[in-house]
Amino acid sequence: MEEIKDVLEYASKNTSLTRIMLDNMVVPMDNGDVDVSMLKEVVELINGKFETECILGRWKLREGALALISKEIYVNPKGGNGVFTKIQDAMDQGIQKPNNEWVLIHVAAGVYS
Repeated sequence: MEEIKDVLEYASKNTSLTRIMLDNMVVPMDNGDVDVSMLKEVVELINGKFETECILGRWKLREGALALISKEIYVNPKGGNGVFTKIQDAMDQGIQKPNNEWVLIHVAAGVYS
């Protein structure tokens, strides 16, 4: 918690900081779940002043919401290995139907046709 306070103090003097990565702020529980109370406390402390992100294996925190991510898909108009070049293709081909799980789609900046 003190480290986050130090980062917020630094950020108050440096406007180039836009995102804070929050790692090692959860406690694994015996039932396989995670205790996120400290993480929630930190998110409240940040209070929306900065983007926050935390990757906990398959758990991902974005903007204060913790969700189990079943799959991540990447879209880039320039392509790449395993990367879709069209957003609609990523949705149609990358997500199995029916789907009742969270899928995170990373969309790179660029011009899509």
